[in-house]
Amino acid sequence: MKALLFLGAIIGIYVYVYKKGYKEFTLRENIYFGIFVVGYIIIYYLLSYQKEFVYKLLSNVKHTDRVSKYDIQTLVNTEQQKQVTVDPQNLRYLLATRQKWRCMSCSNPILEKDLPSYEIDYRVPPQYGGTNTLYNLGVKCSICKAYHHNNFDHNTVKFTGNHF
Repeated sequence: MKALLFLGAIIGIYVYVYKKGYKEFTLRENIYFGIFVVGYIIIYYLLSYQKEFVYKLLSNVKHTDRVSKYDIQTLVNTEQQKQVTVDPQNLRYLLATRQKWRCMSCSNPILEKDLPSYEIDYRVPPQYGGTNTLYNLGVKCSICKAYHHNNFDHNTVKFTGNHF
């Protein structure tokens, strides 16, 4: 209520100055004052009757200040991710495209016609802390798959969660 009384006092002073002729207001000043009054009323309404909305808005603004601008994983809310079933052939194509058509271990080129012979494998196996998501999958040639399957050294791999 005090905020509305304060606004009423500001409007009263503005009208008094205008009527008495102490200052000749230009059209631009009148428009600015009108915008100020409308903005003040909107802010008063939001803070009085929409506190939850304002709180969520400001907390999202605060959260975006702490998030890296170029980290795509932080934009995806893990609670709202949907389970998607993908055909293995399409998944191989997707992963190969993401890897720029190179084996994720030996970096040899992947030919599209040979794609069915390549294996889908974890970048970091689940037993070493890897997640079961698309971000932790990659395409390996059969030689790399056989070699790294038995000789994975968990001390040399640092899983950061961002493999792009």
